[in-house]
Amino acid sequence: MKYASVLIAVLALISLWRCQKDFVTGRSTFSLLSEADEVAMGRSSHDSVIAEYGTYQDDNLQSWLEQRGQKVAGVSHRSQLEYHFYVVDSPVVNAFALPGGYVYFTRGILAHFNSEAEMMGVLGHEVGHVVARHGAEQYSRVTMAQIGLGLASALSEEFRKYSMFAELGTTLLFLKFSRNQESESDRLGVQYATSLGYDGHKMADFFETIDRISASSGQSLPGFLSTHPNPANRRDTIHAMVRDMESQGFKPTIAATRDDYLKRINGMAFGDDPAFGYTEQGILYAPHWRLMFKPKSSVDVQKQRQAVQMSIAEGQAVVIFSVDDEHKTAEESMRAFAQKTQLNPGGATPADIGPIRASMLRGDVASQGANLSVVAYFFTHNNMVFQAYGFADKTQFASMEPEIQSALQSAQVLNDASALNRKSARLRVKSAPKTGTLRDNLAALHVAQQDMEMHALINAAQLEDRIERGYSLKVVVH
Repeated sequence: MKYASVLIAVLALISLWRCQKDFVTGRSTFSLLSEADEVAMGRSSHDSVIAEYGTYQDDNLQSWLEQRGQKVAGVSHRSQLEYHFYVVDSPVVNAFALPGGYVYFTRGILAHFNSEAEMMGVLGHEVGHVVARHGAEQYSRVTMAQIGLGLASALSEEFRKYSMFAELGTTLLFLKFSRNQESESDRLGVQYATSLGYDGHKMADFFETIDRISASSGQSLPGFLSTHPNPANRRDTIHAMVRDMESQGFKPTIAATRDDYLKRINGMAFGDDPAFGYTEQGILYAPHWRLMFKPKSSVDVQKQRQAVQMSIAEGQAVVIFSVDDEHKTAEESMRAFAQKTQLNPGGATPADIGPIRASMLRGDVASQGANLSVVAYFFTHNNMVFQAYGFADKTQFASMEPEIQSALQSAQVLNDASALNRKSARLRVKSAPKTGTLRDNLAALHVAQQDMEMHALINAAQLEDRIERGYSLKVVVH
């Protein structure tokens, strides 16, 4: 039968269905993952997280977050679990947790906290995701849905044609569940932070900062499509949760001040780290690779820690430069690439990427039902092995190849010392020089006009707020 293999997969998954304990309520809950599975999943995903973001190189800050995280873990409903806390080197304002006890804070979110109490509330929230097994629940539900879609596709040719839309619908279906997860984690965050003696109202106040970031970036979503509850409602709800805890006798006892927290992050890098790529006058510099890229102005360029992606003609063709850290030589990298794409490594020819000697491989590849043509280069530079390849639909490749080759050949060796040694901006704590508005004090501290709103945001204030002389301010210094 044409759907027998899919049906077998469904039955195999159902056989793994376990009724796992909800550590908060004590009730049984649906999950395909045991606690050991969760830990293994978190451990295996951790390396990918670090490869993508990197850990922030500040041992004191890392140790402090680890110590504070363990305090929260110790009062949680799953205190027996082994937890790990990391500051990752990303300017994005975010915190997230993996199943099994792996919790990550970006330096971007640390820069936007204005008290330890705010941070502890968000730590409690992320530990709450681990405690309530939200990652395992999402994994289980999405896996079952995907298997169900696979079975339906096997049973019906018509359904297969439209399965991509059904998958979108399934994603939207689970968003509502994620909203409930967020609310549960808010409740647990309040409970854990408040029980440790922190002012839970500060956690609610931090969501005003999140609201302002969302508004300034234009990334806010309608409530029914958002994975997070509406920030305004969220603040009100969290304040009510804290008042309920206070009615039970939990009062703030931790005397940590705003200044105490600011001392912890004084000198922390702020914004993008230029060592991993920055753009200036149309040139993308990648100092950690000792490469620079000068693509045509019409090419859209995106830089990640381990890759550069160029989109040509609104995505009709794509060029990618990436580091292959799994192979020691360009020859090994080429053979692995050929095996994966089913190209013939014997067809490789000598070629150059700018001034760098390379081997070139080309051919046609079938990928997820699409027929693509690809040209790929493999080379060693700065003691790293690189893959650089461009591809387009087979029917368009001949007309797109000149643009693809132009993007590939835009790579040049970077030797300029000033470009190689560009330093990150730093967050410095400075005293307000006078009593007056925040705007006047920022101007006195030589903050540029275009950076005023950003400084108001990271200080959780408005530009016309009145502040006293000597008040500590976070200032970004280049």
